[in-house]
Amino acid sequence: MDTPHKETYEFLKNHTCGVLSTASKEGKPWGAAIYYAADEQLRIYFLTHKGSRKFENIDEHPQAALTVVDNDAQTTVQAAGTVELVPIGNEHDEAYRMLVQIHPPGEYRWVPPVSKLHDGEIMLCRFTPQHLQLSTFDPDKSKADVHKII
Repeated sequence: MDTPHKETYEFLKNHTCGVLSTASKEGKPWGAAIYYAADEQLRIYFLTHKGSRKFENIDEHPQAALTVVDNDAQTTVQAAGTVELVPIGNEHDEAYRMLVQIHPPGEYRWVPPVSKLHDGEIMLCRFTPQHLQLSTFDPDKSKADVHKII
């Protein structure tokens, strides 16, 4: 794994919340915070309810954008790609295993917000980036480090 790719994977692995931006078939935008898990291929897995606006947008127009930010480190990952449902099988099982391990530090009885909504079946989705970049805006440098990963 090359260094920018590894840096991006480590960043995504160590941050578990981002904003997924979708659009309806009419082009109306929608942003939603998601808890996610990333694999080494930089695919992002998340859960959503079938009745949510996010899911309806994905169902109508499967292209999306994801932004993950670390305010303290002044670092972002920005990605654009497609979202698909994950079929039952090994990938589904592994994605669920990664997602159930997400919790704030020291909060082992934490329950993710998606489980508190009751408007539809819970769906496991995979966001696969076609474009992805890692940007670091170090305050001690005169220029940002921007790495186009994909």
